[in-house]
Amino acid sequence: MTTRDAGNTPNRALNLGELKRRTVIQDSLSPQDTADVLQFRLDRGKKFRSSFQGQGSGGVEMILTDRNQRVIAAAQVTNGRGVLGATLEAGVYYLTTRQVSGEVDYKLILTAKGAPPDCGCGK
Repeated sequence: MTTRDAGNTPNRALNLGELKRRTVIQDSLSPQDTADVLQFRLDRGKKFRSSFQGQGSGGVEMILTDRNQRVIAAAQVTNGRGVLGATLEAGVYYLTTRQVSGEVDYKLILTAKGAPPDCGCGK
């Protein structure tokens, strides 16, 4: 999916619906467009991963939050590449890609795969 209209705040987030397997987003960040926010839903617990691939001179960070905007995970992008991952429960989540400096065209690869059952063994 190529988009240039991902919102800049959670209230204006691009709603991807249920994230089932693999979704690819292409967009850009600049001093005029400093953040892109994506909303997605998981209907059951899954392992989530966001892979960032960018071109340009910009610094970027990715921030994963829950529906109450509590930070679950964050990652800095270095040399145009970055990965953010977390094991998530069913629910609504937001992934913010935020410009720290410069400009960057990027591709995000979002994946959600079945999480292993909790063995209850404290690992």
